[in-house]
Formats: sequence, C-alpha cells, structure tokens
Amino acid sequence: MEPTTPHEKIRKTILWLARISAALVIAFILFFLLTHLSNQGNTDNHAIPTKDIFAFILFPVGTLLGLIVCFIRERTGSIIALMSMIILMIIRPDLVSNLLLLSLAFIPGVLFLIHSLLREEAKF
Repeated sequence: MEPTTPHEKIRKTILWLARISAALVIAFILFFLLTHLSNQGNTDNHAIPTKDIFAFILFPVGTLLGLIVCFIRERTGSIIALMSMIILMIIRPDLVSNLLLLSLAFIPGVLFLIHSLLREEAKF
C-alpha cells in the first residue's frame, strides 16, 4: 500500500530513517561491544566500580535492547533506548559532552517515537 497523502509520506519517510539509523547504530555498537568482550589481552583483575556497571547496563545493553525492540514495538523500544541514555547522562555527566554517544541512540529513538505518535494521530 503506497502512501497517498503528504502526511503518510512523511510518516513513512520517518519510519525508514528510523529503521536505517537504528540498524546502523546496532551494528556499530555490536562491533565495538564484541571487540571489547573478545579482547584476550586484558588481564586487569581490578574490581569494577558500581557506577561503571550501571553505565554498562544502560549503554550499550539498554540502548541495544531498546533499539532492537523498536523494530517490533516502536514506542516501547524508543522509550527504553531514550531512558537508558537519559539515565546514563545522569549517572555519568562527563559523557554529556560526547555528541557522538548522545546521537547514537537519540536520533533513531526520537525518530521511532515521532513515528509512533504520528501513526497514533493518524488513527483518529
């Protein structure tokens, strides 16, 4: 079914931008996550601070989970991804200046959220 109204075309464009950007972000995060986890040369046996454990749960785990869920349930996934990033910025305010990190989850998360709101609006 092809979009017929300009509103439907905009909604469909936002959806595809969200899907493409989320797929790229998922691939990017997975690449670095798998590279980091497969690092055999890391022999540090130091205790990991609790703050860093929470930060790891939020990013990349929470962000990845949210972006993957976005493909099934747009609003739920976008809220998970966006809240993970917002809570991460609260826990680690030093990361706020890192625009690449911010844009990684915020761009597709916001696009999925906008699409879900536009889709809901179109139902009425």
